[in-house]
Amino acid sequence: MVMLEMSSGGHYMESVKIIKQATGRSYFNIMGTLWKNDGIWGFYKGFMPWGAMQAVKGIPVMFTQNETEHRLKQVGMPRHYAEVLGGIMGGVSQGVFMTPTQRLKTIVMTDPRMNAEKAEIKGVVNTSKALMILLKQEGIGSLFNGLGPMMAKRGMDWGLRFYFVGVARRAFQGEDKTRKLSMLENTTCAIIGGMGST
Repeated sequence: MVMLEMSSGGHYMESVKIIKQATGRSYFNIMGTLWKNDGIWGFYKGFMPWGAMQAVKGIPVMFTQNETEHRLKQVGMPRHYAEVLGGIMGGVSQGVFMTPTQRLKTIVMTDPRMNAEKAEIKGVVNTSKALMILLKQEGIGSLFNGLGPMMAKRGMDWGLRFYFVGVARRAFQGEDKTRKLSMLENTTCAIIGGMGST
């Protein structure tokens, strides 16, 4: 599902957003340049790490969140607080996972070496070559530039998400805290959590 989302427009919109943030150019100018330089493939620069990351980026969140929540409950912390703290830790782990691929995507989309007419690296395969150039010129540590803000952002995002999901769940349950929610109620809780975390 995530790969379909990314291949049918999500990656393209994300790419345009990154170039806009990095250069300040107009959206029409960005789209025109992408099409002129690489045709349809211009919209998929950096797709492989980004698409792959989107497909698996939830794994570190769910694993870390579940494990943290379980451990905190074992020492007596109430469920709601354990969920929120677990969400924060899950988001932090996702930030560590996402930072290198986000860095590569930004380079592929904005570095002039990737977009020059006779650039050594061009097309969808830019990403692996960009990685080699980056490692050679700046070292492996450069992949984690911006790690702190990314960890903080993802940690807050997931912490708030679990907080609002818990609030919505308790509102649906009312007095009976053991009642299982219906599929519609669970979906509504997830939507509220997603809206609260943006």
